[in-house]
Amino acid sequence: MNFQTDSAYTAGKKQSRFVWQAVLLALTVAVSGCGDSQDSAGKSSTTTGSSTISHEKAAPGSEGSIVTHEADAPGAKGSATSSDTGNTAVTEKAGVSKTTEDRAYSEAFPPEKKPQPEPQAGMLTAGEWDDNGSWSRWLKLIGSEGRDGILQSWGIVPDQRLTVKVTAEGVPARDTKVLLQCSDRTEWSARTDNKGVAYLFGSLLSSGETDVQNGAADSNLNSSEAPESNKRREAVGEDCIVSVPELKSAPSHQVAQQDWKNENVVSINTSNKPKQPDRTLDLMLMVDTTGSMADELNYLSKELVDVVSRVQKKNGQSLNIRISPNFYRDHGDEYTVRPFPFQKDSQQAQDRIAEQEADGGQDYPEAVDEALKNAIGEHDWSESAQARLLLLVLDAPPHRGQSELREIQQMTEAAAAKGIRIVPVAASGTDLETELLMRSLAAATGGTYVFLTDDSGIGGSHKKPEGIEPQIMPFNDLLVELISRYAAV
Repeated sequence: MNFQTDSAYTAGKKQSRFVWQAVLLALTVAVSGCGDSQDSAGKSSTTTGSSTISHEKAAPGSEGSIVTHEADAPGAKGSATSSDTGNTAVTEKAGVSKTTEDRAYSEAFPPEKKPQPEPQAGMLTAGEWDDNGSWSRWLKLIGSEGRDGILQSWGIVPDQRLTVKVTAEGVPARDTKVLLQCSDRTEWSARTDNKGVAYLFGSLLSSGETDVQNGAADSNLNSSEAPESNKRREAVGEDCIVSVPELKSAPSHQVAQQDWKNENVVSINTSNKPKQPDRTLDLMLMVDTTGSMADELNYLSKELVDVVSRVQKKNGQSLNIRISPNFYRDHGDEYTVRPFPFQKDSQQAQDRIAEQEADGGQDYPEAVDEALKNAIGEHDWSESAQARLLLLVLDAPPHRGQSELREIQQMTEAAAAKGIRIVPVAASGTDLETELLMRSLAAATGGTYVFLTDDSGIGGSHKKPEGIEPQIMPFNDLLVELISRYAAV
């Protein structure tokens, strides 16, 4: 039956609405007859529990009556709002349920869900943005009003950065350890990418803010009691040195104040040819499979299966590709993290992805900290590799307890030191705070930020990232190009 054009169905809906209106009118009359008190102005009121329902005669020439619901409990929350339903104007405090008529009508005739096409690769659309490649724009964004405190609350503030390029006789030194030491303390450690570039950060980590509602065991921990690595340090000065310990002949660089400026590059060149990394690509997927991902998970599964297959075909002859598909939910769900080790069998990895379903996750935040802990600290990442990529697919932030903040900070620092590039993939429902946190993780580890868009017409609404103008393209094509770019020999 065509619900859009069938006249009998339309007439039935109208008739049913009249029935609900009649029921509401009858209830109103019954209540008025039992407990109303009427004044000279024609008003009547009925007190039921903690609410007072006032009936006021409509103005001459109009139909119906005005019904006002007010909660009289002390400290009641919400502000009054009003809406029209048929001939009845209803004013309600926030949090009070709809009228009996509207509620019953909604249950009898729920809105039809928009039909979605059969999932297949190439349907989702996405964009990518590398904040390290537009550093001045990133600094402007996180320093703007309304956003400057968001990253501080997460305890990760990438606003002081050095760009270091290491070469040996003009050849990029790939997958090479680079250190930033300030006052005899290791401030940051990173590994160069396939172009010989590493990003070093000063004063990146802080204690952040504690959300005691998350019930963290250490929620009363204050900043002065936080571990040294988690305290917000003062802006780094000139007492800092950049070194490349794996290249004995590489000179150290005394950091000058101008080195911290936007697009400046610290160049370190050595005459000794560095050892090139193993031609290995470690590709890990860590995918949120909670219930809120249900609108896109089947599509993402098809896309990711296609990406793994195409990356293998495109780079399998020149690279040893290891793939680890992993999935996470939240505490109290069927599983918190469902991990699988790195493997060379791409078909088995594709099968793992295809068999996942969305479920669980009763609140908005999810166990992102547990996912990162497992991904970065509990897997056998290659000691030497052309590229190590962690694709973190999610639509919600981590919990904000002090222990969760500390875990995320430590895993970000560990990922950078191991040369693991975090590539967040933001699905529908991602909010501003989650976006800025994910972009920070990407920047701090030399990764890039990927986000799904509304252009596909699939899933819920997708947030457009702040302050950027990306090119939109099919999601699977974007990932294949991105992975190949990082892994290029």
